[in-house]
Amino acid sequence: MKETVIKSAPIGERELHESAVRQMGQTLLGALIGLLSAHATIYGDTAPFGVGAAAAASGTGAVLVYLATMIGYLLPGGSSLSLRYVAAVTAVGGLRWTLGGLRLLSSRRSFAPFLALTATVATGIALYAVVGVTLPNLLLILCESLLAAGFAYVCEQTNRVAPTLRQRPNLAATEQAALTATAAVLLLAVSTIEIGGISPGRIFAILLILMCARSGNEQGGGLAGIVLGVVMLLSAPDRAYIGVAYAFGGLLTGLLSRYGKWAQSGSFFAVMALLSFGSGGGIPLLIELYEVLAGSALFLAMPNRAERWLAGFFIGSAEKPAVEGLRRSVVLRLQVASKAIGEVAGTVDEVSRKLAGISAPDLGSVYFGVSDTVCSRCAMKMLCWQREQNQTMDSLNHLTEPLRDRGRITCEDVTGILQKRCHRLDEIVYEINRGYGEHCLREGAFRRLSEIRSVVTDQFSGMAELLSEFSDDFSDAQRVDAESADRIREVCEAYHLEMQEIICTISKGDRMRVEILASDTAARIRESEWLARLGEVCGRTFDRPAVVRVGDQVRITLSERARYRVKTARAQLACGRQRLCGDASEELFDGVGHWLAVLSDGMGSGGRAAVDGAMAAGLTARLFGAGFGEDSVLRMVNSALMVKSGDESIATLDVMKIDLFSGQMVSLKAGAAPSLLCSRGRVSRLERSSLPMGILRDIGFEKQTDTLADGDVLLMLSDGALTDGIGWIEERLRDYDPAKTSLQSLAEEIACTAREQQEHQDDITVLALRVERAA
Repeated sequence: MKETVIKSAPIGERELHESAVRQMGQTLLGALIGLLSAHATIYGDTAPFGVGAAAAASGTGAVLVYLATMIGYLLPGGSSLSLRYVAAVTAVGGLRWTLGGLRLLSSRRSFAPFLALTATVATGIALYAVVGVTLPNLLLILCESLLAAGFAYVCEQTNRVAPTLRQRPNLAATEQAALTATAAVLLLAVSTIEIGGISPGRIFAILLILMCARSGNEQGGGLAGIVLGVVMLLSAPDRAYIGVAYAFGGLLTGLLSRYGKWAQSGSFFAVMALLSFGSGGGIPLLIELYEVLAGSALFLAMPNRAERWLAGFFIGSAEKPAVEGLRRSVVLRLQVASKAIGEVAGTVDEVSRKLAGISAPDLGSVYFGVSDTVCSRCAMKMLCWQREQNQTMDSLNHLTEPLRDRGRITCEDVTGILQKRCHRLDEIVYEINRGYGEHCLREGAFRRLSEIRSVVTDQFSGMAELLSEFSDDFSDAQRVDAESADRIREVCEAYHLEMQEIICTISKGDRMRVEILASDTAARIRESEWLARLGEVCGRTFDRPAVVRVGDQVRITLSERARYRVKTARAQLACGRQRLCGDASEELFDGVGHWLAVLSDGMGSGGRAAVDGAMAAGLTARLFGAGFGEDSVLRMVNSALMVKSGDESIATLDVMKIDLFSGQMVSLKAGAAPSLLCSRGRVSRLERSSLPMGILRDIGFEKQTDTLADGDVLLMLSDGALTDGIGWIEERLRDYDPAKTSLQSLAEEIACTAREQQEHQDDITVLALRVERAA
């Protein structure tokens, strides 16, 4: 199978190339940060950020980062103490080379901050030793050394997170802070560059504040405004009102984010104009307003795709302790309930087996009943049932075989002592026949009750498994994203959707799942627009929702848009002139990234087979859609068929479950016909020997797995399509060209050809599936 080949394949040139490209990109990013941060100065000549960027560099590309940082310090327009910082960068490189071999020290996260702090302190003391060390100088050295150490920690986080941004759209709070601080220092470096008095750095800062406010509401806008306001305050202490305007403007635009971009841009312009007028106005006022207009214009022209991209990085996934504690409490209760119900099922089964041995109908009671009715009036009773009881019972026991064979006996069947001595033989035969009839009724009822007890036991076991599976689902949810749930609630309220509960969880695969319980008010919502808005506030792209109605409520389940989608086609032919087909199929998306196809073949043909097939397929689809696991589904559907009616109900079950994110496919069969998989011109069979449902209690799915890729085609078949074998279908599937023949035409062609080849007609169903990469 392909899965085995993929797992056993060695690392090829492609993986090595990707690793080299990733490492090169990380080195170039570190060099760019070092080049720009070296040019970032505060209070005139203090520029410790380049030293921190150099201290964060490691590996083979560290030398390039050191050189870029030194070039940044030597560029014109920077600090007048550039040689001192060049010496600090050189000291960082020397310390890393000297201490790098000490794994206990170099593996710690505090190693890079330690290098930056040590190099900055050493070069600062060496510089001021020439002119004289004073207390203010020592305080200045300490402050800039702490800034260098802090920025080293930030850069190390940035260097680690940046290469994985595509694979990790949601960032932790510390990672968000690191990226924000790095961006702030880079803006500080370019904010001193002015063209006609207008600073591109300040324009970009305004754009960043507006975008963070758009994506993160008041939290995102306030955080960005405060950080960038402090940066502008450090770069231009004489214009402190700019920092205040950025901080207050970011908070206000975040509060107004739900009213659209124009409201945000207008409010930020108003705040900037008000504080600038209050500071005296003049030419600086006009320049600052031009910068706000330029940043707002860029913000208004920014496409929605860019907003979602930024939202994916800066929308937090905060876990509220109370919510997380509640989740763990639910998991614990489900586990306890599952164990308790499982013990109840075991107890019921054990007691049923013991009662079966005690109260089962016994044919001997029929014979002893003769002595209480016919023989009680006979004078020979004491002789037959006391002195010669063994001979009497031997004569009666010889009647068991003809009773079992014909259901009744005659006087000719009686042998032994009764045939020779009994004067009331006709009465004894009549009483035995009557008693045996009642015995058969009791035996059938007892057998039916035993089956019902078994089904009840299965139902208890199924409920225990269901609770256990739900517990596992809650455990697999890595965290509860309460903040995104609040944002989704705001969007739903804007669309007049009456919600009762919203639960947003992030799984271990970093997939977001949203469950919305709302009142069924038949609200009209433009689905594409609603999904796009939810994607904006969550930083994700959602697939179409799965909607289930429960009474007067609807349960809406949203999951992220998957990597693949499944295209389906079905062809079905009923047996002979029957109006109803005994085969039934269902397709569904479970709302958590899995697509399922179910095919069931009821025993025989016509209406009864159609009822069995439809019941099996429908129950299976609904149970899978409700979150049941495969074992629970089979157990409950099997028990439902066993108690459906007094007649025997038998149906096969064929389930195909595909993970639309990874392409992982699971084939589950219970007595079903083989399926076919065509991948890149190679056709393989999915077949396992198994029993259908409705016969025995303890049956299980036969399971087979594989990994699907773009363009793979699956055929699910009922046994009516295979009366002339499966080889010709394999040949037709191998020659299938989707560019020339549609999937529906393929299914219809196979069904019609199978009908022509049938000697004895049977129901035919062909379900064709094609896996495609999602747009």
